[in-house]
Amino acid sequence: MAANDLQSLVTKTPNNHLLRFNLARALVAKGELAAARLQLEEAVKLRSDFVQARELLGRLDLAQGDPAKGLEGSRWDPHAR
Repeated sequence: MAANDLQSLVTKTPNNHLLRFNLARALVAKGELAAARLQLEEAVKLRSDFVQARELLGRLDLAQGDPAKGLEGSRWDPHAR
């Protein structure tokens, strides 16, 4: 699905963490890393145990030369809500 279509769906359903994650993946593919990061951060806010979103955030940090932030962002406390 194209990023524009996913963006429309996210606008209609902003609390859907899976749509935000898929939009982020589409944005990464287009090279729009800052916009992808925002979608991933929102996905994690909506679902703190969303490991795939945390992993992609960590990969973005590593790709952008910030390995410490990448490791920090990938940590998840199962007891935190």
